[in-house]
Amino acid sequence: IIGNGSSTPSIGSFTNSTASCLTGDVAISGEYNITPVSPFVIPGVQYFGSLGPDPLTNWSTQLLSIFPFTVVTTVNCFDNPPLR
Repeated sequence: IIGNGSSTPSIGSFTNSTASCLTGDVAISGEYNITPVSPFVIPGVQYFGSLGPDPLTNWSTQLLSIFPFTVVTTVNCFDNPPLR
């Protein structure tokens, strides 16, 4: 199971893109993709990982840039089917 989170921040501010698993599933890894307006300006990643809780249910990317960009975070989740 894969979840996606996307964010386009205002210029000169922090942004956070968080992707969440379905209820009951557990986050096992994540990745991010940054699309800058210029190939020469890449925003600085401040944080990349899970924001909790325990067990992990999401993956997050926090960035800061003075130029516009879009960031998409993807989380890979363990599919934990509900009990019947």
